[in-house]
Amino acid sequence: MSTYYFIGIKGAGMSALALLLHELGEKVIGSDYEKYFFTQRELDLAGVEILPFNADNIKEEYTIIAGNAFIDDHEEIKRAKELRLKIQRYHEFLVFLFTLY
Repeated sequence: MSTYYFIGIKGAGMSALALLLHELGEKVIGSDYEKYFFTQRELDLAGVEILPFNADNIKEEYTIIAGNAFIDDHEEIKRAKELRLKIQRYHEFLVFLFTLY
């Protein structure tokens, strides 16, 4: 089983996508600003781990899904590129997901 790592997991679309994957039985983790956003409520209730942004969060075994609000100089995106991980943007991952179901 892959671990899906969401950069910007508290975004409206990102949080919904993370919850969908979690409900499908996938391992989901993500990061965002430490400030509380209402979109994290359901993630918290589901037990999805939310970390503060930090390049050290990125692991080689993660499938990276990056929110559209975060550009390529974001510390976690830069780290994922250093590890040569595939980075999918939210809209790209949606297309991929819908081809599976």
